[in-house]
Parts: sequence; structure tokens; C-alpha cells
Amino acid sequence: MNASYEKILNKDTIILILPKGLLQELAMFTMHTTRGVLHSKTEGHKYNRLFIPMIGGEFIKQDLAIPLNPTTVN
Repeated sequence: MNASYEKILNKDTIILILPKGLLQELAMFTMHTTRGVLHSKTEGHKYNRLFIPMIGGEFIKQDLAIPLNPTTVN
């Protein structure tokens, strides 16, 4: 198995671990894309002038462990 996969996949328990940094980047990408879509879709409307603050991914505090074996999920 590739060394980079060994960092995120625990073979013993079959758990995928997504690092906190990756989750933060994905969250920021999603939020900024949403801001852009809202700005585009509200063009010519009074809501277009509303200020939507930029939000970072600092609300994500830890890695995410996802069990890949469906028999271990309750």
C-alpha cells in the first residue's frame, strides 16, 4: 500500500481518517463557493448588497474517522 494511504487508512480497524487540515480546506472551499453563487444568483436584487463575511475552517477541531466496514456502524 502507498505510504500516503497508510496515513489515512487504518488497515486493522478499516477506518478512513481525514486530517483536520484537509477538512478545513474543503469547508473553506465550500463556503467561499457558496458565497460566490449567492452573489451571482442575487444580482439585481436587494440581497446582492448584503455583506456575507468570509469564514475560515477553524471551527473544525480534530480529524474525522469514518468506519468503512458497515457491520461496525450502529
